[in-house]
Amino acid sequence: KEETEEAAANVARFAHCKASGCLATLAIGSTENQGAIANAGGIAPLVGLLTSESAVTAQYAAAALQSLARDHTENQMNLAKAGAIGPLANLLGSDSAATQEHAGGALLFLASHEASRDAVVKRLVAVLDARSAGAQMKAAEALAVLAARSDENRRAITAASAIVPLVKLLG
Repeated sequence: KEETEEAAANVARFAHCKASGCLATLAIGSTENQGAIANAGGIAPLVGLLTSESAVTAQYAAAALQSLARDHTENQMNLAKAGAIGPLANLLGSDSAATQEHAGGALLFLASHEASRDAVVKRLVAVLDARSAGAQMKAAEALAVLAARSDENRRAITAASAIVPLVKLLG
């Protein structure tokens, strides 16, 4: 019985991984598919998969959320409401460069929406104090991109007390 349960769990993990990857691809460049995935209830399970034990599943979930958030304001708001910001920020410390890229990209899209910008910036600033040099680098990179985009972003970054941790990263 225990082996059967483990086999079923492995199949489920594999299905999560493949479904996340497929949804990520379907959402690329298609506002219609982005909306259809969200309307079908895809956001909450994808956010949940960001903390999967499977690194590949987490990577594909981050990719799917990045694709869902790209240029889609409603999805950006719904991703923030579903609690995606914290787990995405945590994935900046992943050993996988692809996972870091997808998580960082998703966070940048979420930060483009004014309602979630401050929450994203605060999480990125918190990551600057992390022990993982890779996560610190990705957080600093994301903050630099945001800072280059607008005065509002620069004010949000400054208000989140980013200057001191950024200076500390200089050594």
